[in-house]
Amino acid sequence: MIFCGDTIFPGTFDPVLLRDCNEEFLAKPKVVNLESLIELKKMKKTAPGIGLVSSPDTVPFLEAMHVRGCVLANNHVTDFDVSIEEQKRYLLEHGIQSCGAGDNLTEASSPCFFKEGGEETAVLAFGWETISCVAATERSKGVNPLRYDHVRKQVEDFLKMRPDTPLVIVFHWDYEYEQYPQPAHRKLAFELIDMGAHAVIGHHPHIVQGAEIYKGRPIFYSLGNFYFPAGMHSGFEVTPPEAAYSGLCVEIAEDAEKCTLYWTKLHRDGRIVLEKKEFLSQSKKLENLTPFTGMPHEEYVAWFRQNRHKKKLLPIYKNPASKVETVFNDLWVGSRQHLIDFLVRLRSRSQT
Repeated sequence: MIFCGDTIFPGTFDPVLLRDCNEEFLAKPKVVNLESLIELKKMKKTAPGIGLVSSPDTVPFLEAMHVRGCVLANNHVTDFDVSIEEQKRYLLEHGIQSCGAGDNLTEASSPCFFKEGGEETAVLAFGWETISCVAATERSKGVNPLRYDHVRKQVEDFLKMRPDTPLVIVFHWDYEYEQYPQPAHRKLAFELIDMGAHAVIGHHPHIVQGAEIYKGRPIFYSLGNFYFPAGMHSGFEVTPPEAAYSGLCVEIAEDAEKCTLYWTKLHRDGRIVLEKKEFLSQSKKLENLTPFTGMPHEEYVAWFRQNRHKKKLLPIYKNPASKVETVFNDLWVGSRQHLIDFLVRLRSRSQT
């Protein structure tokens, strides 16, 4: 199973968009982070900022890519007033499972199961509320929340029930365009591997971050964008920086060093190009993106403080288990985001 990065498909599908991906890559089953709702009917935007929408041609695109699963634990799955379960049923009608979000917490926290070569793999997905992921409750829609105790309990319960099923944990976390993982997220990933998770995969920064092998298991902090073109979305112009047009797709292997990496590039004409295939152990690019590999946690906190890219009024999350740190930082980030949303709305109105 190949895991791919952030994906929206707002346009019309044409097979020519995939002509530069070889048949072997296209034929392999995949899981993508579907970073939008599919416009199956007229939808009313409820998000305060940008609302992302994909066209019904998303399904032909996903089918052509042999996508068998969509992760919905992200900050755009609640942008519009539609049922998440309706979206999930629509995908399932086309042979595509989805997980990480739902119309209530029970549905949002349910794993996906994928069979390949006679072996079953499970996927559990979580979204970080700090970056505007809306947490599901027993009565309201949203994502499976990335809350420390909740994540650990859900993983622990799954591994007790299914100890022989490889479990891949997928997170929507960190700040957009941050090059390095939050210390708290890195520490949590290590803890989940200690508990028995088979791999940890991250989304949301929209650029490829580094990777580490911990106790023989792979951690990919961000796969970047898979298919995320520039364009207008609900009245807002989305123009990703150049680095966001490159993505990483990862085929998990039992031997972490043999994980197969597929480097992709989205061209401005909508074509997605497979640029390189290599093993994790061979990747100089990922090695360069992970200068902190093997660094102890406290040392990494200090290193991250000096080397992080996003510094403008953004706090550092250091300890995933600290409720005080989490609440304080979340209040700070939430206030900052409310101000940004207000300024974005003012700018949008001035342009209309």
